Amino acid sequence: MSANALGRRGGMIAVLLVTWVTLLGAGKPTMAGADEDRAGSIYVCVKESGRVRIVGANAKCQATEKKERWSITLPPGPYFPITCPPDSVPTGATCLDRYEASLWQTMNPTLIQRIKDGTVTKANLTADGAIHLGLASGDLDKAGCPATGKKCVNVYAVSIPGVMPARFITWFQAAAAARNAGKRLPTNAEWQAAALGTPDPGASPAPSDCNTKGNEPDLAGERGNCVSDVGAFDMVGNVSEWLADWVPLSTTCGSPLFSGTDDANCLAWASPSSGPAALVRGGDFGSGASAGVFAVEGKVAPSGASAGIGFRAAR
Repeated sequence: MSANALGRRGGMIAVLLVTWVTLLGAGKPTMAGADEDRAGSIYVCVKESGRVRIVGANAKCQATEKKERWSITLPPGPYFPITCPPDSVPTGATCLDRYEASLWQTMNPTLIQRIKDGTVTKANLTADGAIHLGLASGDLDKAGCPATGKKCVNVYAVSIPGVMPARFITWFQAAAAARNAGKRLPTNAEWQAAALGTPDPGASPAPSDCNTKGNEPDLAGERGNCVSDVGAFDMVGNVSEWLADWVPLSTTCGSPLFSGTDDANCLAWASPSSGPAALVRGGDFGSGASAGVFAVEGKVAPSGASAGIGFRAAR
């Protein structure tokens, strides 16, 4: 076979293997043998020119073709393991921000792309003149991002350490800032899976424990012991976090989900006349023992904003 033919055949093989791996990801072929979940075979007819066509196992090739059986063995784990940008951690099929979101206003295209890529740094933001928002009541509205989120197109949710996380924000402002950064608010299930394993210090945290007793939030990622099993910081305390889910407005709190914890469970007795609410998770800097990975609240309207509620985003 000529060098040109070999080259063409190699290219066809690469295309076919990519196609076959894609098909395996959508649905595994039925095969015999102990490795049937991790191995696949395709049958091809190959011409001298290098042209390749996929055929069935029992098909016959033409006289000018040679029939071959190609196999592919996949490693353990997902066919396409998830790889997250540097500013986030993998949790299932989702990438969740490693840090609670800070909000930055900019119109610099290069900076915006870095934000969306998850590679922006505090130094990038300050050097390019981005404005840090979500630090005081009303500052977002004054910057053109009202409580409704309408026309809020140049404020971005950023996941970086060493900055004050956003607060004084409504659910709508958080959703808009996440959207602008190419992200979204996480679901309750995504948040819960990522939060598991975060140490809960109760009402008496040490300096490096989660901030559950203080006068204000700490800088994102500052508490070194406040890290979940998947590497997300501050999922207990610091600021409570808006989630994507809306629920009927709860009017009271019930018993903790697990005995032995004091985590708030304020998702009970739906109001017959008011609502809805958006879920808030984790507790904040003033929650004390009621903060925790199981702390849940359904008592805050999505139009509400406070000094203790922020968010983190997901892809």
